Amino acid sequence: MAGIRMTVGMSSSIVDRYTAMLMIPKGGGWMGADRRPKIDFGLLKRAISKKLTGSIKYRSRAGYDAQRYWSERFNKYGSSLRGAGHEGLSEEANEKMYLEAAGVFQGVVGPILGHLTEPRVLEIGCGTGFYTSLFNQLGLDNYTGVDITNVLFDRHRRRFPRYRFLQADITKHPIDGSYDLAIMIDVIEHIVTRDALEAAFANLRAALAPGGYLIVGPQFDQSRRHLFYVHFWSVEDVKTAYAEWDEVERKAFRNGILLVFQKPKDVDPPPRIA
Repeated sequence: MAGIRMTVGMSSSIVDRYTAMLMIPKGGGWMGADRRPKIDFGLLKRAISKKLTGSIKYRSRAGYDAQRYWSERFNKYGSSLRGAGHEGLSEEANEKMYLEAAGVFQGVVGPILGHLTEPRVLEIGCGTGFYTSLFNQLGLDNYTGVDITNVLFDRHRRRFPRYRFLQADITKHPIDGSYDLAIMIDVIEHIVTRDALEAAFANLRAALAPGGYLIVGPQFDQSRRHLFYVHFWSVEDVKTAYAEWDEVERKAFRNGILLVFQKPKDVDPPPRIA
């Protein structure tokens, strides 16, 4: 513990508080054979990073330096689902969680793709390429994946040579092109300020063709800040942003709600936010 205290410059009382929270069972109980509490030091280190040191390291006027954070995280984990998913869980646990989400997603996206002719699909936050792979399996030809970091793009281009990948921050950069379907899965919670969220929504509205669909989630019952890089936005936050669009569907998704909107077919293109 002394090494951790010296590394992060924390007081012993704060470390002790996290230590008490993170004791794990060993040998069938909370005590080991020597009757002393056993601690998951890896979990302790991650908790300290997310609650304290990370907020200092990645601090910026926009809430946090998202490009730096996600670049470092994907460099660390590569194509592992822990990079975009829950890094405190095993790869197997993340895979199970992602496959459950994929089942819901495919049930929603299948009918949309089914009645679109040569659909042009935009994914915001393509990350490790999990949903890219799903679209590839569905036989989609026209796909553009956007991410705030290009760390994994070389791998994606080798794996999906017919697809296009662009580095951009949806909260700052307009997306070129016009799309029939845009998805933003497990991304909205990493936009941590309302101004940035509104800018992202404005760029999404501009990127979608009239009559196009937006799939976004998860959203929750209440809006609240969770970690320096996480803000849980509410269903009402998103519905308000797309009040003039038709809500096509909502599904339980990743402990929250997946929302599907359709853009009106007779609207003028909205401005893009640069």
